[in-house]
Amino acid sequence: MQETSYGCVGPWSLIKTIVVLGPPVIPISGPSNICQGDTAQYQVPFSNNTYYNWTANNASIIDTSNNQIQVSYANTGIYQITMTAINQCGSVTSNKPIQVNAYPIVFGGVDQTVCDGIPVILAGSGATSYLWDNGVTNGS
Repeated sequence: MQETSYGCVGPWSLIKTIVVLGPPVIPISGPSNICQGDTAQYQVPFSNNTYYNWTANNASIIDTSNNQIQVSYANTGIYQITMTAINQCGSVTSNKPIQVNAYPIVFGGVDQTVCDGIPVILAGSGATSYLWDNGVTNGS
């Protein structure tokens, strides 16, 4: 800023920085699908001088830390996490739906004894993908 008075131009003032803020921006990031009993973490971008308030219906809240929350769900279903952030320019609320899925119940058949070199057909049910393990370790 520079002041002019009756044709006399004064010196420039020191430079001042002006930061224009708006309400917080809080898109919730984290998984939309989790497994029953697992712990999941959700977060929003962190801003100084902002108050964060998390709520999670029917969840066990493991930990909250400003812009982060860790939750676990004991039951399957669709739940919602809500974050409200407040700063001097306003408040904003954001919601994220969470689908809690049960772990698959997998049955690979009954135990059986087979001769070396004879093929065995294995089948699984109850899941969308499988990892097969023959139970033998190579010692390494």
